[in-house]
Amino acid sequence: MSDPIKTITVPKWGLTMEEGKVVTWLVAEGETFSSGDELLELETSKIANVVEAQAGGTLRRIVAAPDETLPVGALLGVLAEPDVSDEEIDAFIAGFQESFVLEEKPEDGGAAEPNYADVGGFRIAWNVSGRADNDATPVLFIHGFGGDGNSWLFNLAALSVDHPAYVIDLPGHGKSSKQVDDGSVETLAKTVSGFLDSIDAEKSHLVGHSLGAAIALEIARTNEPRVASLTLVAPAGLGDTINEDFLKGFSEANSRREMKAAMTCLFADKALVTRDLVDETLKSTRIDGAKEALQKIAAACFDGGVQKMHYDEFLANTDLPTLIIVGENDEIVPVPEGHSSHIIKGAGHMPHMEQASEVNDLICTHIARSEN
Repeated sequence: MSDPIKTITVPKWGLTMEEGKVVTWLVAEGETFSSGDELLELETSKIANVVEAQAGGTLRRIVAAPDETLPVGALLGVLAEPDVSDEEIDAFIAGFQESFVLEEKPEDGGAAEPNYADVGGFRIAWNVSGRADNDATPVLFIHGFGGDGNSWLFNLAALSVDHPAYVIDLPGHGKSSKQVDDGSVETLAKTVSGFLDSIDAEKSHLVGHSLGAAIALEIARTNEPRVASLTLVAPAGLGDTINEDFLKGFSEANSRREMKAAMTCLFADKALVTRDLVDETLKSTRIDGAKEALQKIAAACFDGGVQKMHYDEFLANTDLPTLIIVGENDEIVPVPEGHSSHIIKGAGHMPHMEQASEVNDLICTHIARSEN
């Protein structure tokens, strides 16, 4: 028999998330909902997102009020059937709060540090969600231009249920070294392949976003047997054009205003470009060598708003299980012509962040089918 009382807790979106602030509840106490329904909006230092129901039921108690900030794992609310008494609910909440233990932080009190791998002269920052010793084929997430591993903060939990899910910072990005050599897709793909060698991944599912999708395609083109499946989110490499104003604005931004102007191109909902998100992104581009690295990559991969890498022919002739996901309002790259794409409504260039649940379901189903 399943537990008569179930919890809604602060999820861990991303490996470095420590807390979230309740923005608003989308259901009221006493309201019934189904698995997958949106329950509340939660804001992190990165971005706001919705918490979805993991099981159906009735919301019996809202524990966390709007504007309240709570640590990961803390109790947000309780669901139970109407025949469960208020006294039982009260006792359950009291017991949960008494036994709740905060997630351990590093001894220095700072954010969790990534792992590092030395790959062909590059120092690559990486992390893994789920058990690294799981025998299942690993999933590797490859972020896009100007991003880092945190771009996948809403996707790791769902994908790491059945597979070890790895994220990396590409050279020139995040906490990886700012050396990029010629900055080409070929060089970046060799580095990512070297990382896969370092974790002894003979075969892996590749999930790439934008430039990361082009890198995944290059890995598949040069060594197809090591790729179990491809998921290409808002992919570069399957069209001719790209938003040059975004590339230039992002890589050259010196102020919050300039960075925000560039970043609003990424999202259909411009309100998602929060002050914290802009500040953190600007901080990362101010690291010594970061701007130069981004500009070198942009020059190597794109020229005057034209994409230099083309994988349409490869994709048309490969038998690799491939899923293409695009946002209907993408302002950065066009919807790939001649390829079957799943279009995400209400999303721009970042569908995996804007409509994470839908994208996660698509990727999980795609990977499961590729293994059967």
